[in-house]
Amino acid sequence: PENILVDAKTGKLKIADFGLAKLVDEATRSETFKGWGTRPYQAPEAFEQGPNTVAMDIYAGGVLLFELATLTLPIQPKTGDDGPLAWRNAHLLMPPADLRGARPDLPNSMIQLSALMLQKDPKRRPENWNVVIDRLRSDDEPTEGKVDVSGLVEKATQTLLEQTAQETKRREETERIIERNALLIQAVQEPVNILQELVDAFNGESDVGKLVLSDKDGLFCEVTGPAGGKSLRIQTKIIPDLQTQNGIYRVVGMARINPTPTAPKDPQLAYNQDSFGSFNLGYKVSRSEDRFGSWNMLRFEHNPIMGRSGYPHWFAVDFDNLPHQLQVLNALGMYQNQQRQLDHEWFRLLLAHLL
Repeated sequence: PENILVDAKTGKLKIADFGLAKLVDEATRSETFKGWGTRPYQAPEAFEQGPNTVAMDIYAGGVLLFELATLTLPIQPKTGDDGPLAWRNAHLLMPPADLRGARPDLPNSMIQLSALMLQKDPKRRPENWNVVIDRLRSDDEPTEGKVDVSGLVEKATQTLLEQTAQETKRREETERIIERNALLIQAVQEPVNILQELVDAFNGESDVGKLVLSDKDGLFCEVTGPAGGKSLRIQTKIIPDLQTQNGIYRVVGMARINPTPTAPKDPQLAYNQDSFGSFNLGYKVSRSEDRFGSWNMLRFEHNPIMGRSGYPHWFAVDFDNLPHQLQVLNALGMYQNQQRQLDHEWFRLLLAHLL
């Protein structure tokens, strides 16, 4: 508002700071160009460095319209942070304040116009300024002789505001899921990096055979060796928060030799705790609000009390069974388990199958 002057004679509005002006359809914007004072008026897409559009200006006009009516902003960061990320999240993920709360005297047409101008989706805003101007002028037209549809308009206004709030909530949930998955995919690189360190160290010291690590995608990698086409595979899976006594698991995984090693001829070796061919991985946080956690490794064996035994002495359980086993860790059941923090040791023992 401080960049808009009112001509005392004509009442026309004039932009005073042309440092903020830019041609529509110009490619991008920058922090330096836009300045620090425009974030409260920037459309959500403006924070994504998109091209300038009329829809962005209509959104900014919607903020200004709300501010003229209430002397407050319709959208503000929750924390009071004035940084670009806080404003970006506010404009993208928070519904605008209800104009009716501060100005119940305004007509429903004005409430609707304000809500439409502040839509997160640019396609749902008024198409151009003529639509905005026509709506504003229609409020000055005489009502005598017109059919009274005020009740219907009020109901439509309520529906619009509810839809806007629901859409914003969906956007917030989508954004949360995207951020969660991005962080967890980054976390998956931790066991991959440990495996890469082992492969690089071996290849640097051995002249007999080489190990090759290939990262298939963010959730799967494989190490191949010279011994008969065997490979060590790490497969991980992002899961909904799994509450256990040991923390909240968000990623489960399995490291295993493919094909599965056969039992050694020596019965003693068959039960050697270092002869196993697979183990599980789990990434967990302490509290649901935590963004970062830690990895642990687990391997299971048949509980002798249950009267079952077999090769290998230690093994990984499949993805379908793993969530349940994580919830009953240390409880009496068909399996016993061993756990350790993520390190090189069990990977090193599995790599021995490839040589």
